[in-house]
Amino acid sequence: MKLRKMLSVVAFFACIAGCCSCANGGKDGDVMEEWKGGKVIVSEYVQTYRQEEGMLVNPPTVVCDVDSKETLDRMRSASWTPSNAIFRFSKNYNVLSTDGKKLDSFANIYDNICKGRIIPVLYLQDEDCADAAIAFMTERMEIADLAVMASQPALVKKVRTAFPKIRGILSYDALESAEGVAQTANEALAATVVLPQSAASAENVRYIQARFKTVWVKAESAGDLDLYDCLGSGAYGLICSEYGKAYSLIADCTKGALRTPFNVAHRGLPSTHHENSVSGTVAAAAAGATHIELDGYLSKDNHIVMMHNADISATTNGKGKVEEMTLEEIRQYKLNRKGPEEDIPTLPEIIDAMKDSDSILVFESKSGNNAIVDELKKVIEEKQFEDRVVVISFAENIIRKMAAALPNIPTALLANNMTEDSLERWTALNTGIDVNSTVMTQEFEKFYKDRGMIGWYWTFDTAGQTVDTADEGYVGLTNNAADKFVSASGEEALMLVKPLANYAAVGAITEGSKIDLTGVTYKGKEVSVTGTVRFVEEQDGKYAVVATCDTKKDSAVYAPRLYTQVFYIGKE
Repeated sequence: MKLRKMLSVVAFFACIAGCCSCANGGKDGDVMEEWKGGKVIVSEYVQTYRQEEGMLVNPPTVVCDVDSKETLDRMRSASWTPSNAIFRFSKNYNVLSTDGKKLDSFANIYDNICKGRIIPVLYLQDEDCADAAIAFMTERMEIADLAVMASQPALVKKVRTAFPKIRGILSYDALESAEGVAQTANEALAATVVLPQSAASAENVRYIQARFKTVWVKAESAGDLDLYDCLGSGAYGLICSEYGKAYSLIADCTKGALRTPFNVAHRGLPSTHHENSVSGTVAAAAAGATHIELDGYLSKDNHIVMMHNADISATTNGKGKVEEMTLEEIRQYKLNRKGPEEDIPTLPEIIDAMKDSDSILVFESKSGNNAIVDELKKVIEEKQFEDRVVVISFAENIIRKMAAALPNIPTALLANNMTEDSLERWTALNTGIDVNSTVMTQEFEKFYKDRGMIGWYWTFDTAGQTVDTADEGYVGLTNNAADKFVSASGEEALMLVKPLANYAAVGAITEGSKIDLTGVTYKGKEVSVTGTVRFVEEQDGKYAVVATCDTKKDSAVYAPRLYTQVFYIGKE
């Protein structure tokens, strides 16, 4: 699969004139430099650094926060480079430090540091900076492999609307609740959410990432404790100004996984229940499905009917095309392939069946009729189900209609293969990746992870196939054995691992010590597990600890070694 595109230059007339000298005589200050020349269009994809060391199956992408001249100089000379670098972009096209001093022009930094090896992220402080970013890319340099980031959703949306091929990142300085974050990000045309370390609990991160958005977490410092805490969150990205320390810590980690996969139940539980049925939906949620992927068509009288094929004959005792029948006509027939006969459900009935679970509905629009989105909007809003649904489709017009009618609902465009323009296409549509597993590779996964996007893949037929894929670090797994993947022979797979609610004070803790932990299964049950201390540091009369759970080698279900975030135990 070819992911690297050739550099194309529309116009190149000595693009940046006098870039090495400031207009104010070299003093610190945000002064625009003199410039003459034509616009350069760079459509080459960056070849980001790939860390070979380390045993983590799904380490985060490492992002540098360029906060000072020292950080910029480090990035200029180091053999290790971050995948992305966050630059505070000013209204005069310069890059500023956190204290507002000019570090250099962005054009200089791009040409001499980033180009071809680091993805630039322009942090926009206010609307003047957003306008400047649009002007810069309009007049001087348009870079396809670039992202804009802001804490104000409107700023991200403004620049993304002007340049749909670049990516958007929504940054939070604080967060009280993860609920609604994915919706806000989607409306802002952002694929990625940045959380401060203080808000990046494993639960918050997983909540957001379950809704087709990635999370990057900003470490409070480059100390081991803060970096371990960020790693343990399961975020897709780790932001740190001293990014070399992040690489070193990742390399020193023992074998294990930082995030567990999403268990997407394809058509419910098709091996034991009618597919796309109420009974299969309830059973899949009870069995530990994080998501339930179901298909829908629009009936002749505008009801969303849950059915995979255009014709009902494959799964019922009737025949006829859903979109040529009224709901009353459809309801003459029953699902009859697995167990007792059952009604063919509508979308509202499926939502009602999910109300007592935490599972997310992955609704696949099988219809290419835009009117299905209008009905979807009506049902979702009536049921107040906005935070529990994402939408997928092979039809690009449905994804576009979703953006217009339901801009707060994350989507993913389904695809059977990858082409050179896939990234630009997905980005321009503000949609996620959901592709045939035959094109799934580690290189593909890393390419999109470095660009703040989660890879979702389909369809794994057996629990064994799903476990093998999960063991390689893939996360979005649509499968036909959602029950057996996470539960078999009386054993339940862990979704995350965390400390006990309370620990008694101890005299000493050392690396390698055994410790009691709490595991949370895919069914939401808390269980006792044994862990091993991987890092410990004495701090203010207590121990700061990072541990991993110890899994059974002969486990019949998905059972990786999982990391905790940092927790504390009193010292006697």
